[in-house]
Amino acid sequence: MTVAGVEQPDAPRPSRRGSFRFRVPGFSSPPGPFDAPTIDPDELNARRDEMSGEALPLLTAAVGVLLLLSSFFRIQPAESAPGLVGAGICGVVGIVLVIVSIITSRRSPPGSVATAALAVLLVATVALCVAMLASGTLAQTVYIQLLIVVAGPVMLRPGWFAVTLVALWSLWLGSAAALSGSAEPAGWMLAMLAATVVSIVLHTMRTDSLRALGNALLAAESAAVRDPLTGLLNRRGLDVVGAEVLALAKRSREPMSCTFVDVDGLKGINDEFGHEAGDRLIVAVAETLSGVFREADVVARWGGDEFVVLALGAGPRVEDVERRLADRLAHAHTDGKASLSAGRVVHMPWQDEGLLTITERADQEMYRRRRLRRMQENDAASG
Repeated sequence: MTVAGVEQPDAPRPSRRGSFRFRVPGFSSPPGPFDAPTIDPDELNARRDEMSGEALPLLTAAVGVLLLLSSFFRIQPAESAPGLVGAGICGVVGIVLVIVSIITSRRSPPGSVATAALAVLLVATVALCVAMLASGTLAQTVYIQLLIVVAGPVMLRPGWFAVTLVALWSLWLGSAAALSGSAEPAGWMLAMLAATVVSIVLHTMRTDSLRALGNALLAAESAAVRDPLTGLLNRRGLDVVGAEVLALAKRSREPMSCTFVDVDGLKGINDEFGHEAGDRLIVAVAETLSGVFREADVVARWGGDEFVVLALGAGPRVEDVERRLADRLAHAHTDGKASLSAGRVVHMPWQDEGLLTITERADQEMYRRRRLRRMQENDAASG
């Protein structure tokens, strides 16, 4: 692991590709200072599977009832013997699916939820296709259309949804081709297309709402670990991520530096220009810190006008940090004049101290250096 540092004036900024990033649980990527939290793809898929799993018993029961109804309406005295056989098959499969729905409502099915849902839809479609082939008519297509519509809000993973549509369409097209001599498939084709469009719309609306809900939940969770003004980690967030940094430093037997930064003169700016000007200054300091330190370093707002930066390695000289921060802050569009004071301590792997103790030591070092600088300024003014 390389030593954490700041940019050198004449050296190009090192590439961030492949740099180590600390992760806050629940985010799709380690949060930057001003990024909106987005749900992790794996977490989104887990939520999709959870919702599909909750709908599976109801889906199975509904499809079973659908097959029973199709069988009931086909059993007529004038129906041919093959047609009655096809209707009987639909009825038997419907009864089996209703029984399966009762079982799955009490315990989760083995294997993937998407696989189970696809199996239910395929079994039902095959039964309906057999009934159509037996009766020599495409009348059962209306039930397949309903299955296509139902697949939209149930098969929430896009890949599985596409597979379901292809499978149902393939089975129906095969049946329509076999009956092309005795049935006219053109009208049913338009109805199938309409059902597919409705299914895609329902699928898109359901997945978008699920993603929006996940992002909203993450935004609520991130509010607990982020500072709302700057987007940086707050003190609670620093506790979470800082513990990970400290543990990594101990495992890798590396030092860890802690830099404590305080904004001097914020109260005067608030009094003279208003709190909005003070907020702009705090945001400018946050942007400056994020730009000066490496992306792998952890920058947090400790509270008020105080910031903390954790980095693996001994870190740069604190004088260089103050100079670089002052240079960048001088070009920021803020009201009034403010300066920064910084203190840095290095935690060695063999030291037995927690994150709070390390931060307090850095805070004390910052105050020591501030007092020393002011004494030097007073001596220079009096001399």
